Amino acid sequence: MSIQRVTVLPLLIFCLGFPLVISAGQPALKNKAIAEIDTSLKKAKRTCGTDQACLNKAADLEQGLSDFKDRRFTSAVELNKGKEKLIDAANSLKPIPQAGGNENTEGMTSEGEPRQGDPLIAEVRAALKAAKEAVADLPTDSPQLGQRLKNLERKESAFESDINKSSDPSKLTGDANAIKEEAGKIKDEADAISSPFWLSFFFTLTGLIWSGLLLIGVSVLVFAVLTFVKLQRRVSQLEIQRQNLQQSNDRLKSVVADLKTYSESVGGRLTKAESEIGVELEELRQLYHHNVRNARIVQASSASRDVLSNATSQPLAEVEPSFPALASDYLSKTPNNKKKELESDFRTNLLIPAPGGPFTLVEDDDGGGMGIVLPKPRLQKSAEFSSYYKSYYFCDSPSAGEVYIIEPAIVNKSGAGWQLHKMGILETR
Repeated sequence: MSIQRVTVLPLLIFCLGFPLVISAGQPALKNKAIAEIDTSLKKAKRTCGTDQACLNKAADLEQGLSDFKDRRFTSAVELNKGKEKLIDAANSLKPIPQAGGNENTEGMTSEGEPRQGDPLIAEVRAALKAAKEAVADLPTDSPQLGQRLKNLERKESAFESDINKSSDPSKLTGDANAIKEEAGKIKDEADAISSPFWLSFFFTLTGLIWSGLLLIGVSVLVFAVLTFVKLQRRVSQLEIQRQNLQQSNDRLKSVVADLKTYSESVGGRLTKAESEIGVELEELRQLYHHNVRNARIVQASSASRDVLSNATSQPLAEVEPSFPALASDYLSKTPNNKKKELESDFRTNLLIPAPGGPFTLVEDDDGGGMGIVLPKPRLQKSAEFSSYYKSYYFCDSPSAGEVYIIEPAIVNKSGAGWQLHKMGILETR
């Protein structure tokens, strides 16, 4: 349930419940008001006697009572105002005295004046009648109220018998007030049973205020309970999420621990492999130098034999340059017409003619397009090897010094340049 629905629910309870309670209590209050108006009208008609004008006004009030019964009141205040208006009009009805009359009617003196106790009798009778009607309207019989009402009727009869005998007005008034007070108590108790006090109180201004506050309090309580339930549900969901996250965290810790162990194992194996590769490289380097030295010895022996043989057969012939040899020696013995300066074109990966280039091409005499390329006779610094020659020559430890060619780099003719065919080997001295 969302917060908006929880907030609107108490307001709906208040808006729907308040009119229902009011509409439920209006019939009881209206019936009570009708009974009071009817009692006042009957009393007024008895007061009118045979006075036709007074009776006509009473008939108009009866029509007003009929309209009152059919009218639908919007509030208890409006209902009470209508009731009070009709009761005041009924109590104001009085007969018009007849001039020159000397009839000694019931309840009148020989001079045509009402007897001294008649108003008290009328008030007592009206109070007793109201009490009787209230008891009669009870949904269930009340033996206690019935017995009290019978006792009150006996007191009322005794009061009417004694009113003509007693000449003490204060005593008569006290007796009448006692009867009316007891009748009022019986009526109030009967009304309380028919229409509970809380319902009557509800329609007073104070009752309306307190009832509104009560409904607001109930609405707030309902809102608080629903909010608490929602919060509890949310707390439970968060607790489940926390437990899931804790489990995920534990699994991640386990995976990290496994990865750490694996990385340590891999690191150990890599260290071992690196050590083994270093040993093998050292062995290969030593083997390489050993082979180079052997090749030099073999080539030197072969060259010596050739020189001796040529010297014996042709002592005046020119000796052809060969390798291993210093680059400067080889180039000094090569005719200029067989030499050509080149540089590397990094876009085509070819060696192209360039005066003053770092390479010197010596072409074969057979015209097949093959030849050898030699570096400059001397390196000024080790960086020159990395900049120009590392793609064409192997060198164990390049440095500044004379360039000694063990095997020359061989190239083939390719378009406008020459392409590497075989890398050479050199040393610096």
